[in-house]
Amino acid sequence: MDRIYELAKGLGKLYDKRVNGFFIGKAVLNIYYDYEEKMASIKSEVTKDGQLYKRCSAYIVDNDKKCISCDITLIRPRNNSKLKDDYISIEDKKQLLAKVSYKEVEEFINITGDKNTLHDKGHLIVPGMILLNYIDNYLKDRKIEFSKLEIRFLRPVYVNEEISINIDRDTISIISINKIVIKGVFK
Repeated sequence: MDRIYELAKGLGKLYDKRVNGFFIGKAVLNIYYDYEEKMASIKSEVTKDGQLYKRCSAYIVDNDKKCISCDITLIRPRNNSKLKDDYISIEDKKQLLAKVSYKEVEEFINITGDKNTLHDKGHLIVPGMILLNYIDNYLKDRKIEFSKLEIRFLRPVYVNEEISINIDRDTISIISINKIVIKGVFK
């Protein structure tokens, strides 16, 4: 199983009514050590439990050493939010084109236990951890090593929307409908 899905399983254990309807606003992935999947365990905790945002952490531990951590800031969506649109011209080179199907979202929900109603058939918003997994796999496939990945989720991606991933030096973005939906940096 992909390490991001493992971390998402840990976060899924934290799910309750307090986080239903919250979006991932920011995710920070830290990679400290390699680990033996059979020997590792997943731990998770809520570190801040506010009304407008929550902070959660999930981490993989092997031999009492934290190997990978993912710190998530969940935010409550606001109806009056005014986001500045960052557009990408169609001529820009797109690195990966994909569509996240509802079947993939259903499989993710079954694996991780993510019961947020934002991902059900009424809303069809792709879980942020699926997109983080796309980025992680994209970097691994290109043999780009990193110890820290910090991304901001700017707007939701909906099921079956075409997405592309762009890299420029140490920055990465996901684009959907010619708008940047995720921006990040890796080290």
